[in-house]
Amino acid sequence: MKIRSKGLNKGERFCCSKNNVKDVFTDSEITISFGFFHRDWKLYQELRIQGTVISELQVSNVDGRIGSSGSHGKAFLSFHALREDEFSEKLQREFVLKILPRMYNEYTKHVDENPGHISGTYCFCVELYNGELIIHELVK
Repeated sequence: MKIRSKGLNKGERFCCSKNNVKDVFTDSEITISFGFFHRDWKLYQELRIQGTVISELQVSNVDGRIGSSGSHGKAFLSFHALREDEFSEKLQREFVLKILPRMYNEYTKHVDENPGHISGTYCFCVELYNGELIIHELVK
């Protein structure tokens, strides 16, 4: 596990802490970014996102690499900065207790699969919309 992070501005937070991620993704071969590579989300038209993407998991089964020249390895998990006033403690607990373990399950399922099972990159995005967490999945 490789974790990279960039500091937050005043009034910002992430949907979980580095320790939350370390507890769940222990001994995983994954690159994790807390606002390091980009502070916001790149749009995938297919997902029809209306709110804010707060986290995104990508697992590649094309050539085994994600990012320019394979810089992120086979799996990449990113967390995006949020305004503190739009992400409550209750939502943070829901993310940590329900969604983060599900992301790990999807990671293990897709990283260990036969590369021919899916052709492309599996994406698991978490959107914050109207105070609710919405999950989107896509193979691109």
